[in-house]
Amino acid sequence: MSRRVIFFGKITADFTTLQRFHFADICLALDRHEVGDWGGVMASTEMENAAALACGGRVKSSYLDRQGRECWIITDKTQEHGGTIIVPAEW
Repeated sequence: MSRRVIFFGKITADFTTLQRFHFADICLALDRHEVGDWGGVMASTEMENAAALACGGRVKSSYLDRQGRECWIITDKTQEHGGTIIVPAEW
């Protein structure tokens, strides 16, 4: 079992994201994000995530669902809400 590195509160998702992705894929992505597995982000984003974990700020991850479609999870403990799950084209 991996150790949680992020404790997020309320996660929101827009209607397009909820329609497009299977609920199990969303849950798996959230589980991975919570333990610091950022999925398919670039090395520069991994470095930004490390800094955000240390100092506070936004953490971004990118995952593919069972059909190869990408979703992002963005969390920020400095914001009132916990974060969002979004389709990159909607960002």
